Amino acid sequence: MPAGPLSDNFFVESLPLSPSDFVIPEQLRKVMQPPMFEGPKVESTQFSREQYRLDLLCRDIDRLNAENALLARQLAEANQRCVRIAAETAERIAQVISATDVARQQMGEARQREQELLSQLDHANCSTQNLEGSIVRLNAEIAHIRQSLSWRITRPLRAVRRVLKI
Repeated sequence: MPAGPLSDNFFVESLPLSPSDFVIPEQLRKVMQPPMFEGPKVESTQFSREQYRLDLLCRDIDRLNAENALLARQLAEANQRCVRIAAETAERIAQVISATDVARQQMGEARQREQELLSQLDHANCSTQNLEGSIVRLNAEIAHIRQSLSWRITRPLRAVRRVLKI
């Protein structure tokens, strides 16, 4: 599987060396052990120095192996955190997209309602203008009636009628 930013072993796969690259094979350790034979004192001293150097190198390699294993664990943990954060981010993005879709739908409904209300307002304004025209026409008719001769002649009769009703 190719290493990608969301694969579980992204950081570990991208390392050029693995922990086993630093482990000394058992065959090499056996070669490093001093042979069991008696030889001249000079060779034994020189062999002891070489053995001491090899022991130091083995300790360094063991220490480096331990550090490498620790770093590999830390990288794996960091990779897991990255994967978790990426998943949380994707979830939050999905929530934002969902909320945006809901908001767009509500905006569409609000615009539709606005158009309906504007249509009702136009209808009401038209009705108001028609009624105002009717009021003006009826007031003109009333004024015309009040100015008529018959209205003026029947005025005393209306006055008597008002007095009798009270």
